[in-house]
Amino acid sequence: MTRTIAILLLLFLTLPSAGASLRDVFFDHLRQSLPMIKERVIALNRDARIRMDNLNFDSAFYGIFGFIDGVYYKWLRYGRTYDFTDEIPVVQDVLLYGFVGEGLPHPG
Repeated sequence: MTRTIAILLLLFLTLPSAGASLRDVFFDHLRQSLPMIKERVIALNRDARIRMDNLNFDSAFYGIFGFIDGVYYKWLRYGRTYDFTDEIPVVQDVLLYGFVGEGLPHPG
């Protein structure tokens, strides 16, 4: 994730109670701003390097950012009692390796 995208995401996530229309605008803008990632997903699919043979960019995008959004809401539910950036290693590990994996190193 580029620094700009991370900054935009953090800015969005810290907006007080962003409405659904603002969220839609934000995610649509972000999705359209990532053509290189879209091309990468297409190339990885073409080369059979993705575990799922029918993964498309929209599914990958909304899955990734949906997970990040869920982690953000967890942080809110915990009353913002810790630094949100403490979640970065968890998000990175899940997005890179998934929740379940045989033979993968345990991050702990």
